[in-house]
Parts: sequence; structure tokens; C-alpha cells
Amino acid sequence: MKKTILLSLFILFFTGLLFAQQSDTVMLNLQNPTYPTKFNFIGNGYWEHTYNDVGYTWFTSQIYKFSHLIEGPGSSYGGYAWNGFTVCNSGDNTNHTSQGWWGNYEWGCMAGGGIKTDAQGNVLKDENGDVVVQQGLPYLVGYWNYLIEPEWWDPIYGGLFLDEPTHCFQIILDDVQEYEAVGVYVNNHPFTYYSNLYGCPPSRPLNQVGDHFKLIFHGLNPDLSESGKSVEYFMAIFENGQLTQNNKWDWVDLSSLGEIGGFYCTMVSTDVNSMGPLSPMYFCMDKLQVRTKEIFTFVPVIDIIDVPESASVGEPLILTGKVIPENATNQTIVWSVESAGETGATITDNTFNATGIGTAVVTATIANGVAIDEDFSLNFNISVERASQTPPDAPTLESKTTTSITLNPITGCEYRMDGGAWQASNTFEDLTPNTTYGFEARKAETETHYASGSSPTAYFKTDFIGVKENGLPLFSILPNPATGELRVTSYELQVTSIEVFDIYGRAVSTHYSLFTTHYSIDISHLQAGIYFVRIVSEKGTRVAKFVKQ
Repeated sequence: MKKTILLSLFILFFTGLLFAQQSDTVMLNLQNPTYPTKFNFIGNGYWEHTYNDVGYTWFTSQIYKFSHLIEGPGSSYGGYAWNGFTVCNSGDNTNHTSQGWWGNYEWGCMAGGGIKTDAQGNVLKDENGDVVVQQGLPYLVGYWNYLIEPEWWDPIYGGLFLDEPTHCFQIILDDVQEYEAVGVYVNNHPFTYYSNLYGCPPSRPLNQVGDHFKLIFHGLNPDLSESGKSVEYFMAIFENGQLTQNNKWDWVDLSSLGEIGGFYCTMVSTDVNSMGPLSPMYFCMDKLQVRTKEIFTFVPVIDIIDVPESASVGEPLILTGKVIPENATNQTIVWSVESAGETGATITDNTFNATGIGTAVVTATIANGVAIDEDFSLNFNISVERASQTPPDAPTLESKTTTSITLNPITGCEYRMDGGAWQASNTFEDLTPNTTYGFEARKAETETHYASGSSPTAYFKTDFIGVKENGLPLFSILPNPATGELRVTSYELQVTSIEVFDIYGRAVSTHYSLFTTHYSIDISHLQAGIYFVRIVSEKGTRVAKFVKQ
């Protein structure tokens, strides 16, 4: 087998040892924080440092770093305000709108608690596919101070503690690893949920066509620059005369953000005035997930094996091959004819066809198989041989005489009788009358096909010459025509006499007192022509005609 390898052996050996690294998912677990090392909850179930604007402008759990009072010292106004993210565990989903001020009830979530996981850290779901929650489990609550955002920057209010705008909701991956976004569970905050539903001055209900409350995730590159990628999620939307809101933990797919160094969130409400959104800018979040970026190392192709080496004329052959190594980055083989020779070979959709015997050279190509922009290519010889043929059906009779049988012709076939030699003619002559012969047919050998096997045997009988009674033979005279000798055979009775007459009724040969069943008559002296034989037996007289040559 001829092979043309388009790369150096050294490169193949070295780079062929490299493999792709698998990715691992990192799920946020607020029960195992990094800074602080434990979340202590006070009051109605909020983190004890929620109003600490000095030591906790960020807090960290595993690789996740969350912004909290990011404006720094003084931004809590002496412990009366907070923004960004905090941690809660109350699970309160009660409507406190009637009390006017939600300051003591900022810590709940409509789902009723944090997300429950099994011992392996997998999120649990019930029989309906809903996330299982448990009151007392921690989750994130976010409050958006939009006045420090670039879009809503207010030099007086936003600039009180900052020299320039920033993002209130920031999540930074505090690790040197490279990560890709996976997703996060989000849920409506009760203050926002009930305000959207009923209104809570100055906010109004979201009950107008097109009304919505939306959360937007903005991707940050590993260097924390803007990636330009974002994912939108509607926490509430009014359509078809009905307000639909999220009141369970709902999964938001963030994979379209791709590789990230973090992300930030913004919020949009259609209940807005010139100063900014009027809706309460809260939401809840849990079980954020990213995964380590899959580091793909290019694995080049070094060989293709197990390619078919032979084919038959007119029979389609699916071209296949095994790529070595099996973990090569690119595996798709594209086949083409390098040299058809006398085979007339063609390849369509990886299917090889040939119209003649000989050797064809085909090329297997794997795009970018050696390296990016460098293909891998091998040539293979395929020997094209004659194809087999299916045996025909048993031959059928076209006509017969006393000494010949002609079969119905079958296209491309040859014939034989009683296991003898094969012949192209479908007629068999010089046969014995009243005799049964066996006939077979087969597809004849050609330049592109082997002869087929034999058909089933068909049996045919030559015609009878002589005298019959009730369809059964009494006598036969052979051969007919005859030259030197005429043989008379009786099948049941003894012959007593035989007489030969010419066409004028003159006796030219007589034989009496025979009493035999087989008798030969010398007719060599007779002139050529038509004669009659009169045969006398115990049952009477029979006459038959024969020709003297």
C-alpha cells in the first residue's frame, strides 16, 4: 500500500503525545465562604456585616468576589444603608407592602429559601423539575444603586463617595485560572415582586402593555475589560393582559458570555422617570457556576489505517479508515481519486465505484490534520476485481424435436446439458428421441464479472418417433432419418414380421417369423426417399414413416 505522509516524524511524535484538558465546574457555596470564613446572620436573617462599609467592600466565597458597598467608607451612612450584594437566609416571601417601608424586610426571596444540594453538591429537584429549597440556607440578595452606574451617574449623589462611576453589582473571579461562564439561579425579591404586582409608591404596578423588569448580565474579559457580550433575563413581563413573574429559582444560561474574568449586572424597569427606575431594584441569586476553560492542545494525525484494499466492479464500496491517534483533533476524512487507471473509479459521498478492473489510487485527506492550515494526506491503492454474479433462474423450454431441445434465451447466459461443457448456444442437437435431459444456465464470464454459479436444473424430454396407443409408445424406429440401418423396438409386444414399402406400395424389404422386441434392418441398398414400415405383432399391425438419406 502506497502512503504519502505530509509531515515530519519528529513533530508527529512530539505533538501526538498532547491531549485536551477536561474542564471542572465551580459552584458557589455560601456555606463555605473565604472572606469572611463564616456568614453570621442577625435580625431577620441578614449577614451581620451588611452595613459594614470599611472592612467588607467586597466579600469572597471560593473563587467568587462580590461587590458590597463598593463606594467605600461612609457609603452606609453610618450603618443605615447598603447596596451591592449581601447574604441572607430568611426565605421570607411575605407581602409587607402594607407596612409602607421594607427596610426591615429586605432579606427574603420569593422561592422561600436557599437552594438545597446533595452530598456531592448537585442541585436537588423535585418530581416536577423545580429546585428544592430550604429556609435557613444562605443565598445572595442584591440591591442596585443605579446612581453610581455610568448610565445614571449623578455627581451629587453618586459622586458623594466616588470620583467616577462604577458598577454596583460586580462579581470578579478571584483566581489566576481561566474560566468560562456556565449559569446561575435567580429569583425575584419580595419587595420587587409585590411592587410589580400591586405598586408601592413611588412605584406603580407593571400592568401596561410592554411593561417589564429585566436583569442583564454583562461579561468581563479576563483582564476585566468589557467583552461586549450580555445575557438578558426578564424577572417580570406584562403581555397578553397578564403579568408573569419569577417566583421560583430559575436557571439563567450564561454560557454565551464565553471566557470571563467576571461580570456585572444592571437592571431595567419600564417604571422609570428622569431620575431613574422607580421599581425596587432588588433580586436574589444562588449557585452561580463557572467552569475552568477547556485548554485544547492540538493533536495531529499521524496515520490512517484499516482502509479497504479491494473492490468489485459495479459494486459500491463505502470508504472508511481509522485515524491514528484516536484522539487527533480533526478526524473527518475526505476521499478523492488520485488515479483511476483503467478502473474508471469515481468517489461520491465517500462511496467508491469502478467500471473496470485494475488498480485505482485514492487519497484520504483530513483538513488541518497536521496543523492549522496544513492538511494531512495519504494515498491508498484499491485493487478492483471482477464482480460476482447472481445465478439465473432455471432455464425454460422454447421448443423441441425428436433430436433437439432449444431453451428460452437468457441475456448474458451460457448453458450446459447433463453437467457437460458450457456453450453459448441455447440449442442442443443430436439427442436421442424420447429421452430426458437435465439443463442448467449461468451468467457468462465477462471482462468485469466472474461467471455465476449454476442455476437450478430443469429437465426436458425429446419427442418420440414411432407408434403410440392412448399416448403411450408401442414401437419406435431409429434413427430417423436413417442411412445404413434402421432399428425397430417394441416396448410391450413381440414383433412377428416387419415389411418396408416405398411410396408406391412396393415391398422393398421383408422379415418374417421374428418373435422379438428388437430388430435391425439393413437399408443401405435403398435409394434416398420416404418409406413406410409395417410392423405386425400380437395386437395387430402398425405403420410408421421414415426417411432414407
